Amino acid sequence: MARSNRRTFDTILLSSTANSVNVPLYEKLPYDPLKAFTHVSLALTTPYVMVVGSNLPAKTLKEFVALAKSKPGSLAYASAGNGSGSHLMAEMLAQYAQVNVLHVPYKGMAPAITDLLGGQAQILFGSYSTLTPHIKSGRVRALAVTGKRRSDALPDIPPIAESGYPEYEAVFWVGFSLPAGTPRPIVEKLSKDIAVIMRAPDVRSRYSSDAAETVGSTPEEFTAYFNADVARWTKVVRNGNIKPD
Repeated sequence: MARSNRRTFDTILLSSTANSVNVPLYEKLPYDPLKAFTHVSLALTTPYVMVVGSNLPAKTLKEFVALAKSKPGSLAYASAGNGSGSHLMAEMLAQYAQVNVLHVPYKGMAPAITDLLGGQAQILFGSYSTLTPHIKSGRVRALAVTGKRRSDALPDIPPIAESGYPEYEAVFWVGFSLPAGTPRPIVEKLSKDIAVIMRAPDVRSRYSSDAAETVGSTPEEFTAYFNADVARWTKVVRNGNIKPD
């Protein structure tokens, strides 16, 4: 059978925070996240929301930290599992604030929320879309968001960085990457096209309703962002001796 001369291209990778977190979490991967890709464009970012059960007396992050320090190891935070975003963002705060809180990993976010609502856990970090119904119902109280700036969707909720921990920044991000060695003209053309789409008013409006901020960056900006994110999570994972499920 004669071979086709048509060249086959690899699929564009829609990457996310998991791609940077995997670097410190897993000792052996079938690829090198730092060398296997040419980063094209950071598409969007969205912060997580830190919530506590409505029965917890803390009304602000500072009050929560004071309460946690007064009762070392007595407060528990739920997560979607070891190495998940909900775990790592809470662990980052614990490291910055130097508080001893108990991590309770679940097999997914649904059971974690169930136990938070039931009072078995007191703290949870989760996405805006997942937690907003419970915030609006009053069953949980939002104390902070994990981005550097206030979210347009939750303008009254301060970022952790605004509450005494200026270096804290942790968001879920999505971006586009190509295989390493992809010709530069292809990378630049795709990056410019993505930027146009992500900066369009209707696209911005659609994502902002879910507390997401559209970006559309250059390849160099996304590469720098990715490397900084790897460094950020490497510090958290190593200091916390975190192992994935």
